[in-house]
Amino acid sequence: MRAILGLLLILGSDFLLLQGVLGPLTPSDGGLPSASDAALYGALPLIGLGLAASIGRQFVRLLAVLDLIGAVAILGYIALTATNVLAG
Repeated sequence: MRAILGLLLILGSDFLLLQGVLGPLTPSDGGLPSASDAALYGALPLIGLGLAASIGRQFVRLLAVLDLIGAVAILGYIALTATNVLAG
């Protein structure tokens, strides 16, 4: 059951990230994404990673590693955007 839940969370977070369902990472006004959007974009893949790490299946682990890379990239993008916005 944990394997299915972990896989669904990983794939669901990928879908939300790709579709921008939670909120835009690049707001149209050129500002920062809201804190809740940034937290959800970063947290969902990491929660999936935590679930998948406790499961010994290779496919789920591969998805978890890809999600970790995606989460780090998204959080890095948000940090760079914040730096650019704050710098003026």
